[in-house]
Amino acid sequence: MTRRRNRRPDGAQLRKQHSDRALSLMLLGDFETGLWARSAITALAMRRHPIWPEIAEFGTAKNL
Repeated sequence: MTRRRNRRPDGAQLRKQHSDRALSLMLLGDFETGLWARSAITALAMRRHPIWPEIAEFGTAKNL
């Protein structure tokens, strides 16, 4: 069986492949950024209640 080529003689197929690759890289970057932002927000939400040395460091705790 012969292999069918999907290339156009004017090179349009090559440009489409490059634009598809660029789009997939951009989407991958957005996905990774979204995961990073979500993990940062989750980490901040888990630390809602600061520990005492942090409170004392910023001068909001009374002298104990």
